[in-house]
Amino acid sequence: MAAEGSSGGGRKTSSPAMSGEGGAAKFLSGLPSSGNFSSTSVSSTLGRLRVYVCEHGTDPPEGQVIKTDTTNILIRHLQLKKKEDAKEAKDTGPRNQGESVKWKRMN
Repeated sequence: MAAEGSSGGGRKTSSPAMSGEGGAAKFLSGLPSSGNFSSTSVSSTLGRLRVYVCEHGTDPPEGQVIKTDTTNILIRHLQLKKKEDAKEAKDTGPRNQGESVKWKRMN
């Protein structure tokens, strides 16, 4: 049973278009009315593709061969990491020549 122009909360609301202050028009009054945003008709050039004219040579360098690696990037990363870890372990070697530390497990 709300009166016309009121919302369910009982407050009277006014439409911005109905307000006496001009609404959004007062904010837009100082902006330019010409240029890219003033046209209301759709340009006829939007539907056509532009032709690209290259002004430099597009031939690949001589002897260049491009090949695709078919290995998944995650698998390739894991393989490289494994190689790096193995190389690090090989480079560091045991702590003391021929000596390795073994710990006895406590139950």
